[in-house]
Amino acid sequence: MGLEYLALVTAVFGSVAAAAERFTAIAKLLFKDLRDDPTKPPPKGIDGRGICVYAVAYVGGLIVAAFWGEGGKWGVDGHLVLKVSATQEHTLPVAVVALFGLAGSAFWSSTISFISAAKDIKNTALKEMRRTEAPMDRPDAIKR
Repeated sequence: MGLEYLALVTAVFGSVAAAAERFTAIAKLLFKDLRDDPTKPPPKGIDGRGICVYAVAYVGGLIVAAFWGEGGKWGVDGHLVLKVSATQEHTLPVAVVALFGLAGSAFWSSTISFISAAKDIKNTALKEMRRTEAPMDRPDAIKR
């Protein structure tokens, strides 16, 4: 698996996370019990509101990921087909994609930034290696 594949998977997770966040925002507008109450201290441990918010986010991510299912057919039991190249593809279960979408779009955006930086470092190292090896491979390229 190369950096291109990691970037693709991260972009998919980030897109699902952004959609799940929108579903959650809409649900909070429709159902006042899901909204944060700034007058109350945050609950200790697991509370019902928090579980409901995560459930809404997961269902939102599941719906979006299901639309990207294989063959263009909607289905929560399907798989996403990620084409890495013309000859290579990987599949991910829709339910797993929705679960990773719960990490939040900010997390996946930062992950994409790190992957992009790693690609830049790799490309710079390859260019530097080619630049330093080129004169030895081609004697006519050496300046006199």
